[in-house]
Amino acid sequence: MVVSLLEKVRALNPIVANVANGVTIDQVANAQNTIGASPIMSNAPEEAEGIVTIAQAITINIGSLWAPQIQEMMALMTAAYQQQKPVVLDPVAVGSLAYRQQIIEQLLILDTPTLIRGNAGEIAYFCWDRLASKWHRRRAWK
Repeated sequence: MVVSLLEKVRALNPIVANVANGVTIDQVANAQNTIGASPIMSNAPEEAEGIVTIAQAITINIGSLWAPQIQEMMALMTAAYQQQKPVVLDPVAVGSLAYRQQIIEQLLILDTPTLIRGNAGEIAYFCWDRLASKWHRRRAWK
């Protein structure tokens, strides 16, 4: 018997901690509910460690950045790496604005995400020599 990935998600009913784009929070939660996951949204860095403890995965979307949300991203990703939980990073428009590049570089210094989800332009950003060399140097230190 072949079990599809969707069937596995529905059977496991994983809790997924999300930092979502402010425009899509409802859609992200509804999509995760539809496939059988249990989304939890957070804006409080103080609860990051506890949320990661109960979650099976973390998703980070930098679509709408503001200082408290960046702190939440950093706290969730730090806790996820410490607890060895998968991290999905969505680097929305990273190649188009210097500020977004700065935020992504700060997030990548924490560790390497399990998955980077992006369009062709966003993924191409990660091929940029300066960032790639930083990333490889950081990985060599571990």
